Amino acid sequence: MKFSKVINDWYAYRQRMCGLGLVADTTLKAQMGVAATILGSLGNIDIAAIRKSDIEFYLGERRRSCKPVTLRGELNLIRQIMNWAVD
Repeated sequence: MKFSKVINDWYAYRQRMCGLGLVADTTLKAQMGVAATILGSLGNIDIAAIRKSDIEFYLGERRRSCKPVTLRGELNLIRQIMNWAVD
């Protein structure tokens, strides 16, 4: 299964949470903007094949154009998605 499928499934889950009032609409929109960036770089990797180095290289590339606070937010979202997938 590709990481893009996991992100899309996570997004459907988050939309449902938003519909129930458990997640703010603005939070979901912001997270989807970040998730779109992640999809572009990591989406084609099989979820079982993702390694720490893949994420480190992704963050290294993003570091060229992003502030540290943005990178932390992106890393936190990757963690959230991965933890959701394990759950």
